Order: sequence, then C-alpha cells, then structure tokens
Amino acid sequence: MASTLREAERVIGWLGVALSPIAAACLGAAAWFGPAAIGAGAHLQALGVTPRTCPGCALCGLSRAFAWAIEGEWSVALDQNPLVVVCFPVFVAFSLSPIWLLTGRWKSP
Repeated sequence: MASTLREAERVIGWLGVALSPIAAACLGAAAWFGPAAIGAGAHLQALGVTPRTCPGCALCGLSRAFAWAIEGEWSVALDQNPLVVVCFPVFVAFSLSPIWLLTGRWKSP
C-alpha cells in the first residue's frame, strides 16, 4: 500500500513538472491580458489564432474565470465558470511543482 502511494506521488509530481510550463503560461496570460481582453480574444490573437464563437463546452469562460480569480474576484469567476474552483488551484499547483522539486519539498526516488 505504501509503495503504491509513493508511486502515485511520484507520477503526479512528474506530471506536474511536465505540465508546469503550460499551466504557468495559462496563468500568465490570464494575469497579463485581464478579463476584458480575454473576452475579446486578445490572448488568442497574440498567438496568431483567430477567435471563434464558443461552441458551449464545459470549459467556456474558464480563461476569463482565471483572470477574475487572479484579480481576487471569486464571485465573478464562479459566474464565468464554476470549474474555476477546481482548475485554478490545480494550475497553480502544477506551476509551482518544479519549485517544490528543486527545494526538496517533494522528493523523487
């Protein structure tokens, strides 16, 4: 049982390290552009992507929700997309996982 937990911790830790650049980029874009610019598609235009109308998936509004969460406006973030409660802390944790690894707070066998 202990070895299974240790293996799961190792896999999750390295998954966090592997995904940390993507998570940090998403959080950085939310902080850089802000909710209004994200709503207008500026974050996508900066990447050379033409913004399209949202098809209405479960992720609709999550970029704006991240931007509102970074600004501390959690009630507005929740109105944009309730998944922000789960996704935002996960993205923050993934962004910080290399720091945890380098400081020894998470030890890889």
